[in-house]
Amino acid sequence: MRKEKKFHYIYKTTCDITGKYYIGMHSTDNLEDGYIGSGRRLKYSINKYGKSNHTKEILEYLPSREALRLRESEIVTLEEISKDKCLNLNVGGGQNATYSKYLSDEHKQKIGLANSGEKNGMYGVKFNMSDDHKAKIQKSLLSSNKLKESRSSKEYKEKLKKHFGKPIYILDVEFNIVEKFDSMRDSTHFLKCKESNVFNARRDKRMVKRKFWIVYPEDYEEFIKDKNNEY
Repeated sequence: MRKEKKFHYIYKTTCDITGKYYIGMHSTDNLEDGYIGSGRRLKYSINKYGKSNHTKEILEYLPSREALRLRESEIVTLEEISKDKCLNLNVGGGQNATYSKYLSDEHKQKIGLANSGEKNGMYGVKFNMSDDHKAKIQKSLLSSNKLKESRSSKEYKEKLKKHFGKPIYILDVEFNIVEKFDSMRDSTHFLKCKESNVFNARRDKRMVKRKFWIVYPEDYEEFIKDKNNEY
């Protein structure tokens, strides 16, 4: 069992430059541990303006961690986090899931803005995945019971039929119709490529083997118009 900390308190950390604040709870054995908060928007504020430009004040001491959670839930309410200057994104006491269905569109937008662009912790992060790692992920996905169930479902089959069972036109580089097929599958022998390649080429509006364009009959006129505008 985890040992209970000696001190439990509610704190408020305010940015001296913007006036925006964060209210949280903290348990510690050392009141001089340098902790000033861990909220996502607060961290962004500290990174931008510096820790020295943030002031922390202890609002209230509580006798236990449980009492601390309860008190935070009473202070950090939906009304509190809806204030413009408040950096908190969630209600206090660890009851986020309980209150999430009551969040207003304004608060949801606030959460979205707080996690967009450079404010998002994953912003600019690039993943270089080895071929071996990719193969393991693919193998895991293909062996997934959930994937097998979804691919055997009626909805999935209807989706495939909708995309791959539709008639298509095959155009040359000058946008002339050279072939018509009842489905993408029927075109694979002529194009000498996989059905998925045909689908991707049509979706991405790129050529197959630098020779042919793929379009649905109902999209033909719009496709020609767009291409003529490009050239």
